[in-house]
Parts: sequence; C-alpha cells; structure tokens
Amino acid sequence: DTSTPFNIMTDPTLQKSLKKRLAVLVRKTSNRTCCDCWEKAPTWAAIISTPTTSQIMGARDLVAFVCFNCAGCHRQLGPSRSQVKSIALDDWT
Repeated sequence: DTSTPFNIMTDPTLQKSLKKRLAVLVRKTSNRTCCDCWEKAPTWAAIISTPTTSQIMGARDLVAFVCFNCAGCHRQLGPSRSQVKSIALDDWT
C-alpha cells in the first residue's frame, strides 16, 4: 500500500469539524467566562495535564477556557503542565 497515513493535523475537514465543536463548547453558559479570572468571552484553551487528573476524572487531560492574559500564565507553567491553544486559530488534535 503506497497511500500516506492519515494525519489529523493535516486533514482540513477534520480540523474544521473540531473547531466547530470547540465553538459550541465555548458558547455554553459554564464556559462563557475565563475559568481563572472570570473575564467574559475566553478565546484560548488550556489543556492541563496532571497526574491527579487521570486518577480523579478518569481522563488524560482537562481543558479549561481562558482569556488572553490567563493563557500567558498557563504558558509559563510549561508544556508538561499546561498547553495553550487558540480556540479559533490553532490546529487541534
């Protein structure tokens, strides 16, 4: 088989679908404010990885919607603790 393997990062249809789902999530009442400072209309998401997240929630990562300023704070934690992505601009996997 000479076909190239499927790559979620390069599939524009899938990326568009993921961004639509994120847009729906961020419009939910509980997500309309930054989870850290309560500023309205967060445009970033922090993907938080901690050892206790998987033990408590049964999941690998926890995603929290944050504002621009709080996204900067999450970036300073480093990629092993919190990864930050734009809801609209970045590619999602």
